[in-house]
Amino acid sequence: MATSNTNGDNYIKLYKRIDNGSWELVRTINNDSAEPIVTDITNALGHFVDIQFKIEIYNDTQAEDKPTCHNFQFEYNIIEL
Repeated sequence: MATSNTNGDNYIKLYKRIDNGSWELVRTINNDSAEPIVTDITNALGHFVDIQFKIEIYNDTQAEDKPTCHNFQFEYNIIEL
């Protein structure tokens, strides 16, 4: 995930939901990063059938330069059981 215009009051929250379970916060991004932010995502079993993501953007200061998610990428390998 690559972001800009994020700080303490203007931030982005990334959530995941595995196999239609409950939403879990993966990370709160509240500082700009020129390099992509990388987070490993697994569940207790180490595998899943379905995954969903939710990105929430907060602009609490109502700034004109709103928090922005420029890129979101999910890389995975298919494992046959």
